[in-house]
Amino acid sequence: MAPGQVVIAAGDSQSASLGTALATPLKVKVIGTNNRPFPGAAVTWTVTQGVAVAQPPVSVSDAAGEATTTLVLGLETGPVRITASVGGVVPVVLSATATVVYSFPCQIQPFAFGSIVTGAIDAGDCNINGYYLDVLGFTLPSQQSLSISMVTSASTMDPWVGLYRADGNFQAMNDDSSLAVVHSSMLNAIVAGGGYLITPGTFGAGQTGDYTLIAYGRPAVLVGCDTPIPNLGFMDPGRHLVAVDRSAVWVTRGVSFSETVTTGDCVDASGPFYSDRVVIYLDSGSVLKVREASTDFDAYLTLFGPNNFRAENDDSSGTTTNAYLVAEAPVSAVYFLDFGTRDTATTGNYMVSIPAASGLTAQATQLGAPAHALVAHPQPRLHDTSPPPSQPMAR
Repeated sequence: MAPGQVVIAAGDSQSASLGTALATPLKVKVIGTNNRPFPGAAVTWTVTQGVAVAQPPVSVSDAAGEATTTLVLGLETGPVRITASVGGVVPVVLSATATVVYSFPCQIQPFAFGSIVTGAIDAGDCNINGYYLDVLGFTLPSQQSLSISMVTSASTMDPWVGLYRADGNFQAMNDDSSLAVVHSSMLNAIVAGGGYLITPGTFGAGQTGDYTLIAYGRPAVLVGCDTPIPNLGFMDPGRHLVAVDRSAVWVTRGVSFSETVTTGDCVDASGPFYSDRVVIYLDSGSVLKVREASTDFDAYLTLFGPNNFRAENDDSSGTTTNAYLVAEAPVSAVYFLDFGTRDTATTGNYMVSIPAASGLTAQATQLGAPAHALVAHPQPRLHDTSPPPSQPMAR
């Protein structure tokens, strides 16, 4: 028996806002030559018109012969067509429409990832409560580890760069590329595929000046420990972000990567326990799910947040060396996520997976969408009102 036909099962003819995922996943059914559901067929999803990203680009039909993918629209309005194909079978074409269904407060300028932008921040740019910024839009076809560099020659301008999803939801930020270097910003992040906005701006209200910006790919590596836990004060928008400068790496949901814990990473001297550390922004009420898997050591996950918030997990099932953390964010804020070891003085390789689904129960921090208050600064404001956290787990 072989695949004989592919038919559309769900998700055709939807509309959604730029940069967002269609509400219903695209689904096709593979029928075998015996006219019964065909499992195990690789279905390739190819965007043939418009700008969009299929996640995943290839899916395998299940016992019912069904295969699905999530379509994330890019930053171009209009029709989108995506072909679902199986080898040796006539493909089917599904359609969608990318529209603007929220009122974004700023004009979005198209940006080609990897290119250099030379511009200027002035009073004629987007004005968010007295802070001027440009907005550059681009689409990534798949997961990308990236760096965004912004420099200025203006002595009175302190550059600030933010990264948002195309629907305006905040993802990452950076103020200074290194400690006390206030005329350049360097943002490092590992992000999922989809539409994004870069917002070159300034740390101080009313500042203006020239800038040069470039966004480019970088290895998905975590080096050193530039984000010590005592410096959680960097979440105060009234302070420079010295704790997330230099080599700190932000992550978003929907990414997975491999890394290595070494003695040169973050250290808990009580062990010593070694760990890699990343930065992630979580909205109040959202649920973060993270898996750390290793065959070299007993994995240990820790999420740190404001007001001494701490959530931990050692064993995903109690019998493996993997860890699986599920935690609800008590406040909208920046959090530290550690990929570490349970045993003392242990190092080795590991794999991290952060699912795209958020379990969001509260509204997300956005740059000017309806029913979302504009923040007083392009970076999100810390709402430090969470209740006292529960006691940390003992290792």
